[in-house]
Amino acid sequence: SDAQVLLFDGVHQFAGTVAGFGTGDTMDFSAFDSAATLSYAAAADGTGGTLTVTEGADAILIEVAGNYAAEGFVGAYQQGLGYVIHYDDTPLV
Repeated sequence: SDAQVLLFDGVHQFAGTVAGFGTGDTMDFSAFDSAATLSYAAAADGTGGTLTVTEGADAILIEVAGNYAAEGFVGAYQQGLGYVIHYDDTPLV
């Protein structure tokens, strides 16, 4: 499928679940900058988890549906875009 971009433009709160996020897709958090950090906590049943982007006192929690590995989520600041997250499901060798 074609790569998709989910833009959280100026958002510090989100209510909902992201489904179908995969390799080549992007989440763009324009309100967060280079000080942002990323973490992922998988649900025990393997059906999804919580992706958290934090910057200082601000944090946004995104529920994701699907089977993800924490090491597949990669976040980095990109000038002009904000904090951007990709997922890479390529196995590590």
